[in-house]
Amino acid sequence: YEQVLDLVPNQDGALTDLVELAQTEANFEAAGSLVVDALESVGRYPELASVLAARARYTSDPDEKAQALGRLARVQLERLDDAAAALQALNALITSVDAVEAEPVLDEAGRLAVSLGQAAEQFRFLAERSADEDVDTAARVAAAKYAAYLAEDMLGEPKMALEVLSPLIDSGVA
Repeated sequence: YEQVLDLVPNQDGALTDLVELAQTEANFEAAGSLVVDALESVGRYPELASVLAARARYTSDPDEKAQALGRLARVQLERLDDAAAALQALNALITSVDAVEAEPVLDEAGRLAVSLGQAAEQFRFLAERSADEDVDTAARVAAAKYAAYLAEDMLGEPKMALEVLSPLIDSGVA
């Protein structure tokens, strides 16, 4: 397949076969590596999104997962005009990175949720994450802080902001 794509980068049959292979756990890495740039160069964004989603789903490498989810969110938003799918990818990315890396993602997901009229749903997602004791402490605090921001500044609910922050403060985590 690699030789076919080198000779004819937009060869439909080869791209279709590689996309199909990239959807499988056994072949996602090799097939995906061959096809991702080719799909983007010929503008086959729905297939690119499915390959990136498969990569994020199957990889055991946290950095590769984060890269795939970040790229998936951009493709969904910028190429497919699917803000809801982009928000899903960003929320998956929030759960896949550490607190420092999550900060800009929290902001991007929050802005997107507000633009979609889903600020309350985003608040609930982040509030649940902040309450999950299996999540890294710094990530819980970051989620709580952003949830509080959404509650107070976007939803006009300062009481909800306090409710999400209080458990962490009371436990001495924040």
